[in-house]
Amino acid sequence: MTPTEYRWAYAERVKQARKESGYTQDQMARLLRLTQPTYSKYESGRGEDAPSLLPQHLIQDFCLICRVNIEWLVTGEGPMKASRPSKERGNDAA
Repeated sequence: MTPTEYRWAYAERVKQARKESGYTQDQMARLLRLTQPTYSKYESGRGEDAPSLLPQHLIQDFCLICRVNIEWLVTGEGPMKASRPSKERGNDAA
């Protein structure tokens, strides 16, 4: 996969995660403290000079809001949805 193809695929995963989480672009932009036009370029993959990626400092917040796996967002591999924290699963060690 070329760097440009990666960026387009990444942008598509950002869009998919936001939509499946039930947020509009405007709502997500506000949650991430961005303007809607700035957020939109991360979903479209279009920046002024090259496709844009969600900045690294926002990836964790985005994944927490959308409840998606960081590995899936960044690489496209693994399950899309993040697993629940172990304390919610119960105590398996008895």
